[in-house]
Amino acid sequence: MNSPDFHFDQHPGQVGTPPYTTVLHASGPTPHHAPRIPNTTPEVLVCIDAQEQIVICDHGVEPLFGHSPEALRGNSWKHLVAHQSQQRLSDLLQQVDTSPHPDGIDLGQAGLLGQHQDGALFPLDGRILPARSGASGGYTLVLRPAPRRDDGCDHCPEVERPHLIDQLDRALQQHRRLNRSCALLVIDIALGRHHANPAHTETMMQACIQRLQHGRRRQDRLARFGASRLALLLSEITGVDKVERVVERLRTTLSQPVESAGGQHRPSPRIGFACYPEDAICPATLLDHGERSCTERHRPPTILVS
Repeated sequence: MNSPDFHFDQHPGQVGTPPYTTVLHASGPTPHHAPRIPNTTPEVLVCIDAQEQIVICDHGVEPLFGHSPEALRGNSWKHLVAHQSQQRLSDLLQQVDTSPHPDGIDLGQAGLLGQHQDGALFPLDGRILPARSGASGGYTLVLRPAPRRDDGCDHCPEVERPHLIDQLDRALQQHRRLNRSCALLVIDIALGRHHANPAHTETMMQACIQRLQHGRRRQDRLARFGASRLALLLSEITGVDKVERVVERLRTTLSQPVESAGGQHRPSPRIGFACYPEDAICPATLLDHGERSCTERHRPPTILVS
C-alpha cells in the first residue's frame, strides 16, 4: 500500500534564534578555527556562500534530504529543493541581499518544497538568515526537520481540536499559495465492544496508526484527535474519484485483524472526507465537513414504510 500519512510535529525552540545567528554564516570556506556546528540541535543547518554553493551543513541533512554532508558540500542548494520551488527560493535569497532582514525570512510562509534524494517532496520550514555583519555575502538556512518514513511509526501524539485546526490552517495556506488541491480524511476506528477497555483501545489505535504510517507519502500529514479519531490530510490530490480510491484502500488495510489480549480483533474503520477547495476553504469548516461525512457515510439507510 502506498498509503499517505499525516503527522503534526511540534518543533522545540525558536527557529533562527541565537546561537545560530551569531555563530554561523556562509560567506566563504570554513576556517580551521571555526566553531563546530552542533549535531544535537532540533534544527538542520545549511550554510551557503555568495555563489549559492553549500559550504557547511550538519548531519541533520542526511535524514532530511537523503544526502550526506560530504556529498552536499560544494554543490548548489538546488540539490535540496523541488524544481517548482527553486525560483522562489532564489528570489528570497535576493531579498536577503537587498533588504535588511536581521531575523531572517520565514520559509514556512513561502510554500517551498524540499526534495529527498528518493524524489519525495515535503514542505520546507524554517528561516533564511543573512551572513554576519561585515561578511561578503552568504546565507544560513535553519530548517526544521521532517520525520523520516521509518521514524515514529508507532507514535502519533493526540492533539486538541484548536491545535489541529491551527495546523490545518498552515497546510491550507501552503496549498493556496501553490494553487493546489488537497483532501482531509476523518478516520474513526470503530472499536465496538473494545472501546470500554483502554488497553484494547490503545492497541487497536496504535496498530492502525502504524498501518497509516507505513509507506507514507512525505507530503501528507497525520494527527490524532480523540480516543479513536485520526485526521489525514492528502496533499496534491484532485477529484473525488481519486480520494474515494484512497479511502477504499485505507479501509481494506485498516480492517485487517489486530492481535490484542491473546486474540485477533478486526477494526471497523469509518472514513469520511472533505475536499479543498470544493467543499470548504476554512480549516474549521473543512474539519466539520469531514466529520459529518464520516458519520453520514456510515449511517444506516432510512427505511420508509408505506
